[in-house]
Amino acid sequence: MIKPTVSIIIPIYNKEKYLNNCISSIKNQSLKDIEVICVDDGSTDDSLSTLKSYTSDDSRFKIIKQENRGPGLARNVGLENATGEYVLFLDADDWIESESLEQLYKQATSNNSDLVLFNSIEHYPDNYLRKRIYAVSNDIKNYDNFTFNCLYNKRLVMNSYFIVCTKLHKLDFLRKNNIKFQEDVLFEDVLFHIKTMIKANNISYNPQFFYHYVRTDNSRQNTSIQTSKSFVLFDIFNEVKTFLKKNKLMNEFKLNFLEFNITEIENIYKTLDNESKDELFLIAKNYFNNMNISNNDVKQLPDKNRFFYNTIKHSKNSVEFNIANTVRLGKIEHELIDKTKLNDMLKLIHEYEKEDMTSTLITIEALIHNNKKAYDEINKLNYLNESITSSTSWKITKPFRYITSIIRKIRNNRNNRTKTKTIEYIEEENNIFYNIFKKIENNQIRYDELLNDINNKWYRPTKKLDTKLTTQTVFDLVNNNVYDETFNNENILLKYENILFREIVNDVTKSDINILAFNKINSYNLFDEEYYKEKYNYKLHINPLLHYIYIGYLEGKNPNENFDGNYYKKFNKNAGKSELNPLVYLVLNGFDEGLVKTNESSWQPLTINRKNIEEKIRTFNDIGITTTKRKQKIIISLTTYPERINNIQYTIYSLLTQTLKADEIILWLSDDEFPNKEENILSNILKLKKNGLTIKWCKNIKSYKKLIPALQEYSNDIIITADDDIYYPENWLKILYETHKQHPENIIAHRSKKITLNDKKEISSYNNWQIIKENNNASYLNFFTTGGGTLFPPHSLNSEVFNEEEYTDLTPYSDDIWFWAMAILNKTKIEVPPNNIARITYTTPERDVLNNVNTLWYYNKKHNDKQLHNILNKYPEIKELLYDSLKE
Repeated sequence: MIKPTVSIIIPIYNKEKYLNNCISSIKNQSLKDIEVICVDDGSTDDSLSTLKSYTSDDSRFKIIKQENRGPGLARNVGLENATGEYVLFLDADDWIESESLEQLYKQATSNNSDLVLFNSIEHYPDNYLRKRIYAVSNDIKNYDNFTFNCLYNKRLVMNSYFIVCTKLHKLDFLRKNNIKFQEDVLFEDVLFHIKTMIKANNISYNPQFFYHYVRTDNSRQNTSIQTSKSFVLFDIFNEVKTFLKKNKLMNEFKLNFLEFNITEIENIYKTLDNESKDELFLIAKNYFNNMNISNNDVKQLPDKNRFFYNTIKHSKNSVEFNIANTVRLGKIEHELIDKTKLNDMLKLIHEYEKEDMTSTLITIEALIHNNKKAYDEINKLNYLNESITSSTSWKITKPFRYITSIIRKIRNNRNNRTKTKTIEYIEEENNIFYNIFKKIENNQIRYDELLNDINNKWYRPTKKLDTKLTTQTVFDLVNNNVYDETFNNENILLKYENILFREIVNDVTKSDINILAFNKINSYNLFDEEYYKEKYNYKLHINPLLHYIYIGYLEGKNPNENFDGNYYKKFNKNAGKSELNPLVYLVLNGFDEGLVKTNESSWQPLTINRKNIEEKIRTFNDIGITTTKRKQKIIISLTTYPERINNIQYTIYSLLTQTLKADEIILWLSDDEFPNKEENILSNILKLKKNGLTIKWCKNIKSYKKLIPALQEYSNDIIITADDDIYYPENWLKILYETHKQHPENIIAHRSKKITLNDKKEISSYNNWQIIKENNNASYLNFFTTGGGTLFPPHSLNSEVFNEEEYTDLTPYSDDIWFWAMAILNKTKIEVPPNNIARITYTTPERDVLNNVNTLWYYNKKHNDKQLHNILNKYPEIKELLYDSLKE
């Protein structure tokens, strides 16, 4: 019998009415060589007989019956009986798209994947749908050949969602790592998910929505988590902690683990009955007290986690905790509040007719009623402090001051102006939108969380707005110049914001493109918020970058003083044809295309089209180094660090495709920066090892790694330096080597600057030295830049070159100055070859051109003179040689 490609495992317990849909989705799969293992978990309805009738005509289905022990054991039984290459778990009330298995299996086998993640849609009883998306990356556009491990995106391990059904698992991977489900417990899939994500070396991602997940309120888990049975979660925390320590990843995942703990405790807190909430408070408080959590750890938590944690830590009892957590204010400021003040608040609310109240007032009223009940309960709680139970006032948190101020503000606003019902509805809806979009941490939006917030919080109010308003678009706002009218009319401002919010929400629920662009724009510092607010008198409540992305550019606005959207659309014809915002196009496509000229006077450097090169790399099967080793080897040496390694494949590919092949191409990395070594490196880079790339590990001496380790290991060979962000023409190495053969005693450099004197007959500023564009005589005055490509013959540098204490002190950020100084100390001249390649072709213009304030080049532009001064003071003989050369 042919081995099945995929085994589908379905645990079944009382799912009679759903089975037809589930089984039909399997039978309709385009991938046919599969097996389906159905494990009936002691159903008490007609699930088993229904299952038999649906599958009796299909030999691919196997039915196993067991006593009721829960889905964990049922899935384990399925794993024991599975024979497929890959395994998919499917719940009996869910279904999958017809092309799912074929596409997932194809992607898995082409990448030798241990796991393939994919997205799902949740179906609720009222026909409400919610998309569940794995936020894998903001940078990858085509995931077909992309694989990663747990360290690439640590949030996917414990801070995403844990459903096992949205992953295709390699069966051999599960068995080799002895990964099984916990049995007879709730949350059986949590530990399974975490173990698979940690252990998998090759994880793939397919962004399609293959899985349909039916959400019901009467499931075994939903019922059980309302009671103290859900406290088994603390046992799971301990098992996860043990697992992380065993795999030496506890430090790496410390913050993720803390966030995971807090999030899951809060999730069960929301569903618990009141008695269990009191018990949970005591357990959680004790648990956190024993966790050794620093203040710095807490500061790095997302806002909602930080609030929940601090509330547990600072609340003296569960009553105080429950009230504070209900109001959800961020900072704990204790004050005394008495029963009389509670009654005063209620009287204040009841000054209004109930039918005229906003939902905010109704919520506040309900909250205070609950607080009165909580107050009355105090005397019944024997474990409370004597001073609390005997007093008419009691310690409680900031909420009451907040509530009072909100109520008075609402009353004052009502007295000052009369609102139409439409404006009230708009305000109510806008408040929902404000809450959804206010959660932007470190200028980044987590798309999956945003989508969940939209699905959970925007209920699409039953009180309908005027049809004219709900059908208006941002183009109507632009065509009617509505933005200018918002300055003086609050009602127009509210309507403008409402239309724009709706536009953003509708777009976000369809695609993550603009949110992905939002994150990239912020990471590249391409949006100047102060400029935008001042230039356009921006006073809206919507994040100004979101405003620019969705409507601002249509209104003729620009994101900063250097980006001209209209100019860029003319310069980049593809951007002109696109419907995307021009800045969005730049960060999502323009950088890859290498087109970065953003205004009439800005610079367009030489760049590559990364999309074209990616395809060449994907199909590259040649060996890029010589198979016949030279007596004196040619070693190409370069280095990088974590923030830059993910784009180094373009540079390496250019080095592997030289017309003259090197003996070795070595990428020097520090295990300080890559603690898990090759597990920290993307697979598309590691694949280049088959083409001749060598990765070696060394001490972290920053940019000096590009040459120092090679000099130590290959002292009698020719070493040529390269940078990690340059694409080298195919004749680059040949030109260097041919010139070396004619002048073997000199250092040969494609890119050098000529050292000159200023008016005072002193060595002029580094920034005034000019690039040498054609061959000239070998000289000490030729200052090489190693990134352009510099050939070092054996023993061409002074032995002082290895003095780490000196170069760390004198030239901590300019390895070029240090290496040049060591050449001059050694009396080795520098020569520029004929047909030298002086102009650099960038692989990442977004970093080197637009965002160069964070690069070493930008730092040295300001500090090279100081570092050069340090060298000339330390080694005065260098200055003498330079002046002698200037006299010649």
